[in-house]
Amino acid sequence: MELAAKNSQFHQPYSGNIMKKLAILSVLAVAATASAHAQTYVELSYVHTKLQERVDDSRESANPASVRAIVGYEFHPNFAVEGMLATGIKSDRINFSDGDSSVLKNKTSFGLFLRPQMHLNDNLQAFARLGVVRSSFTAEDDIDRIDLRGTRAAYGLGVSYRLTQSVSLTADYMQYYKRDDITSRGFSIGVAYRF
Repeated sequence: MELAAKNSQFHQPYSGNIMKKLAILSVLAVAATASAHAQTYVELSYVHTKLQERVDDSRESANPASVRAIVGYEFHPNFAVEGMLATGIKSDRINFSDGDSSVLKNKTSFGLFLRPQMHLNDNLQAFARLGVVRSSFTAEDDIDRIDLRGTRAAYGLGVSYRLTQSVSLTADYMQYYKRDDITSRGFSIGVAYRF
């Protein structure tokens, strides 16, 4: 009986130490796995935008184009955070039903996104983007020039196809801006590079 009591006194602190060591090793293993997975990537895309304005009962639209750069940090196999910068490279004319027309152009946009993603196979990945974008546009006619800007929620869906360990092709469809009578959506195609 006395020996059993001594054994139990001996084993209790010993098992407590093992549990602490196992807990510490588990935390270190998870941290090492997360840091081993973490990847930084850059993406450069051409964006074909549909900039639409509702005028009275009709919708008028133009198709300016932009170049978009994204820097992303994949902190988990299913999640990344991204920063975006886009600038207009091509304007387009919008013709109104009353005979007037304006030239519309995307100026500069900044954005921050959370990117949930899922691997469909070894090379193909589907993703969503949820975030906020600060957009600016210009509308110019023969008389006047109007600068439009605002910050709005932005979201979209896309796919990425890995060509090599570092290089992927990407495509996505995004809504960048929606306020009052103006909507900006765009389809993009681009290339991503992982470091």
